[in-house]
Amino acid sequence: MGWTMRFNDVLDANMLHESFKKLLEIGDWRKLSGRLRRNDKGHLEIRVPKQFTPDMPAVEYKHDTAMSNESINCHPIGKDFPEPTDQPSIRPLPEKLRCFMAPDDFPATVDVLVQSDKSQVALTITSFTDATLVSIALPHTLGDIVSLVQLIQNWSRVLCGRASDVPPLLDAFVDVLEPLEDDEILPREDFLLESKQLGSFGLAKFMARQLLEKTQRNRQLQSLYIPKDKYQALLSKVRAEAQEIAAKQDDSTSTKKPDRPLNEIDIITSWFIRIISSQEATPRPVTIFTLYNMRFLIKSLMQMQAKGVFTQTMVSGSCAMFSGEEATSGSVSEIAKSYRAQVAKQTTEGQVLANLRRVRRELKTGNLKFAMYGETDSLLIYSNPLAKLGLVKMANFAPAVIATAPPHTTEKSTIRSNPPGTMVSNVFNPLNWADMGLDGLFPLGNDHAGGSWIMAKMSAGSWNAVIEELDKL
Repeated sequence: MGWTMRFNDVLDANMLHESFKKLLEIGDWRKLSGRLRRNDKGHLEIRVPKQFTPDMPAVEYKHDTAMSNESINCHPIGKDFPEPTDQPSIRPLPEKLRCFMAPDDFPATVDVLVQSDKSQVALTITSFTDATLVSIALPHTLGDIVSLVQLIQNWSRVLCGRASDVPPLLDAFVDVLEPLEDDEILPREDFLLESKQLGSFGLAKFMARQLLEKTQRNRQLQSLYIPKDKYQALLSKVRAEAQEIAAKQDDSTSTKKPDRPLNEIDIITSWFIRIISSQEATPRPVTIFTLYNMRFLIKSLMQMQAKGVFTQTMVSGSCAMFSGEEATSGSVSEIAKSYRAQVAKQTTEGQVLANLRRVRRELKTGNLKFAMYGETDSLLIYSNPLAKLGLVKMANFAPAVIATAPPHTTEKSTIRSNPPGTMVSNVFNPLNWADMGLDGLFPLGNDHAGGSWIMAKMSAGSWNAVIEELDKL
């Protein structure tokens, strides 16, 4: 996985590199610099060098200065890197962006990384006169997106002279999820989705359709920026719609508590569900697979994090299902309420543990199955809601600022609204640019100006519908 952050400052690459190396030498943070190997059983393990040397570095590093005397807008690829705009805007995210994400020889897959002698982590910095691109590349076997956020936050602490504030790693030598398999603090629950899982024939039919659609659909991975005024107008419209529907359904004799307001993730996700599903020639059932992070849902893990941080991957997923009519004809607020209710039911601590035990049981027996829920002709949408993590605000590289860029770097850019040393945008993708073959949604959260960043992979019709709806606000 490669993650590239855009800063509208000229940053001192050496300061960034040295502070990053310093972080990776603090206590068990050394784990991140380990070399990935397979043991005699074929299981992955991390082997950390006793001492880091130029031949065995803590981090694979590249500083590209080829255009350090020119604007990012002069770079044939950099000129198209997403940046905030005054109006809603879409930027393609082509595979060419890979050149910013990792050194050219950095492995794009785990299998190749295992065969190399490289650190699991790569740092790539590309310098311009008015911007700096800073990229981290690492495998998902090392950690998830929360792990990456924690890495960058603590890198910022070291850079700012606060190395003593870096928390310890809690899972350097242990798998903290393993004890949860036999935990009996909560009564065991049946996994709710099990009854809706497709059988062998249904799954085969579903997969055949997915493969066919992968070749027929021209899905485009792009970045969407919605300025604050348009973004707030969209949220307000859906919330007002929800209140209007609730008022029509109001029963003066009812003692039912009013619904809590819809949050941003519920609204944005449901807005995209309706847009994507409405492009179908005829209404189809929809299944939206939404990732969640167990470190925020299991009480014992939340308590442990008072003493430090986890790096291991802790993601799993929920599935919300809609009929074709619900997805295409229902209001966004109605879709959002149903989506919220379905996800909430599947992300209680009991259900998260039930799903965890199911997956770990299959892993231990070497019989991990691909599970799909819903109908065989469902339109599958993948969603990874990252907005709550504050991605655009996770870095503070102020001490490394050499010069700040002018407020206007292009005709489309907005007046500078972010503090020096903070990013204005970011993008991520697998280094091999693998195509999952389905519609994908990645809400990245708000920037310092209150605008919203969203990555998505959809058909051209869906992208056109997004802009058309935003233009009406």
